[in-house]
Amino acid sequence: MWIRLTATDGHHVSLNSKHLVALRDHGDRTIVTHCQGEVLVEETQTAILAALRLRGTQGTGMSDDGFTSIQ
Repeated sequence: MWIRLTATDGHHVSLNSKHLVALRDHGDRTIVTHCQGEVLVEETQTAILAALRLRGTQGTGMSDDGFTSIQ
């Protein structure tokens, strides 16, 4: 599943969930570690997990372009 997150500079970052390694809280933001490095995003760890539908949480669903957007 692809997810679209918002980097701290306001640009969208699209990541494949198969490449995610770790999520770490960083204040009110989240550091996402993936197989190519790390990115600091504006979404919370809870919102990311919900979008990935992990641990029984509900995601926002797929958009027409095939990405899951986190609001």
